[in-house]
Amino acid sequence: MMNQTAQSAVQNDERTKAVYERAKLGLAPNAGSQVRPFVPEGFSRHELSIFLPVPLTNIVTRCQPRPSYRRESRMPGQPFSPQYMRELHKLDDWRIEKHVKTIAFLNQDISDCDNRIRDAVSRNSDATLLKTVPGIGSVTALALVSSIWRDPHRQIHIVVQSTIQNRRMPQKIKITHLGGCGISPIFRKYLDSIHGEFSSQVFEEKGNDVFDLYSSYGCRVYDKTFGVFHHKYKMIFDAMLTNAHIYHVHSTYKLKKMISKLKKRMIMQYWGRDVRKSSPKQREEVENYSSMILVGTPDLLDYDYAVKPVYLPIPVDTEIFCKSEFPANNKALIHLKYDQTKEETLEFLKANGYGDLDITWVTQPERNGSKKVPYLRVPDLLQGYEYLIDLYIQTGTAEPVGANSTLGLQAMAMGMKVISHDMRVHSSLPDPHRPENVVGTLKNYYKKILEG
Repeated sequence: MMNQTAQSAVQNDERTKAVYERAKLGLAPNAGSQVRPFVPEGFSRHELSIFLPVPLTNIVTRCQPRPSYRRESRMPGQPFSPQYMRELHKLDDWRIEKHVKTIAFLNQDISDCDNRIRDAVSRNSDATLLKTVPGIGSVTALALVSSIWRDPHRQIHIVVQSTIQNRRMPQKIKITHLGGCGISPIFRKYLDSIHGEFSSQVFEEKGNDVFDLYSSYGCRVYDKTFGVFHHKYKMIFDAMLTNAHIYHVHSTYKLKKMISKLKKRMIMQYWGRDVRKSSPKQREEVENYSSMILVGTPDLLDYDYAVKPVYLPIPVDTEIFCKSEFPANNKALIHLKYDQTKEETLEFLKANGYGDLDITWVTQPERNGSKKVPYLRVPDLLQGYEYLIDLYIQTGTAEPVGANSTLGLQAMAMGMKVISHDMRVHSSLPDPHRPENVVGTLKNYYKKILEG
């Protein structure tokens, strides 16, 4: 029907035919011509253009048609207020009425829905109670109640009731870690889960995440893709924006950058090489500013500091490094540190009765370009050996460092035979290194600093 009407309108209107013929030739209408294409009432120009061999837009553009009908009206009152709607009805325009009716229908439907929600809340005592909490409306209250009743033990119900009674959740103690030698993510994981009063964040550079450890724990890792600013400065800037109660810093240079910018409680944590390869003079500035100094291995207590340090054992994530089976194949794995040589280490092993082991030597990826082993794949790597040799003999020294490495502790947690610095074999993780014990001690240190 629409097709026939449109074709008839075009064929019977001589004015449109003339413009149509000139448009095909690329000509404009005669100068001063008031010729305009005829558009039948009820049809849009788009609909009419479907039936024309030449796009109607060409004709309309060349003719520069003027609208044959225009009505401008100013409505009193706010848009869609009762007064505004009454004035719209007075226009008696069917096109406006069509939209007004749609709006009225939707308003009525929304009003009915609101009434049903209010009725449901009024009939539910839990939802009514939840609405007294600032920020919780009717829909949120009903959603929470539906979740509560699906919980067989109603643990969520207890938490919500306790929250309502207190009217507000107590503020959590915010801890921000900068760096961490792969330990700060474990602090964060176990401290926040066991002691819910804490909320921790970890920031680290991509260059220090050699084994994808920080990425595995969902920590924020910074590299050169973070905008135009140097990624190190952006990391420290973002860390300062957390407005933490305590900044737990695991690198001297990062703390130096923050001293002049932030007046906050800070903990300086050393893990080994940052003390063994530095002088007290180099560390003095950051140590004087720190509220506490923590060290990760007992041998670090023997060095000189501006403030007396406290030993905090290295924790091991026992959910990842859990008990496993190991072959009796006399194979041993050793991870050489930066300044440790294969010759001196092998000589020391032979002198202490371990020269018959089938040893695989692994070095730092930066030293020989070898491929890194992702953190979550380390347990699979260890399961191919019977022993792990956990010795760190610095070049030019006769005795190993008197502390277990993180890898050695991880192997002990899995039940692997670990040849330690005391030249004895250990196959179980000492209790002080269990994560729940470490974060329990760390929690006390944090509270002591805040109280002081």
